[in-house]
Amino acid sequence: MLKSGVMPQSVDSFLLDLDGTIVDTRKLICTSLQKAIREVLGEEVQCDALIRYIGVSMPEITSDIAPDCASQLAESFSHHYREGPTADIFPSIDGVLHQLNDWGYSLALVTSKGRPAALTHLRDHTLEGLFSAIVTSGDVKRTKPDAEPVLLAVNRLNRDPEQCVMIGDSPADVQSGQAAGVCTVWARWGVHPDLVFQNAAARADFVLRHPEEILDIVPRS
Repeated sequence: MLKSGVMPQSVDSFLLDLDGTIVDTRKLICTSLQKAIREVLGEEVQCDALIRYIGVSMPEITSDIAPDCASQLAESFSHHYREGPTADIFPSIDGVLHQLNDWGYSLALVTSKGRPAALTHLRDHTLEGLFSAIVTSGDVKRTKPDAEPVLLAVNRLNRDPEQCVMIGDSPADVQSGQAAGVCTVWARWGVHPDLVFQNAAARADFVLRHPEEILDIVPRS
């Protein structure tokens, strides 16, 4: 744990990103994108150049890579993603989520992924029932780093921002939480390297190396 302290006593809900925070989808996303780019554009791209798209919505990915072939690229990616292997969850994250649930904290998922893919990952690891609210890319007009997805999750939990914490591995997760006025946690166990957090605007209230450290900073009466 790199920033010490305990969250405010008002906190009773946790909002979590999916890719790179709960599920380690780095290999699945990168290989699916590689295959789609090869199939649609006839180009070879190294995985390291595609990591930055983890946690980004598909319309944003395709418009950045090949706006003229966005629909074909999205269709090809979705096919290879569905046919790929089941992605693992990060070690101990399932136990942490169950413990938070047992302690009475409400949980919400806030992801830039589409709902079908997000639910598949949760069901693969028997986690769907832990979440009282799920916000996906199809639920909002503006995805992270805009505040809209986090604020929608706060609303669906019937909470105020000061009662909530956003946990994610990317700058977009932290920036979305900051814009929404919730406490933020950078999940350093995720896929985004330290370099992307050099921008002060993306600095979180807490920086954690391992999922189980969440349990050390939650308010307990």
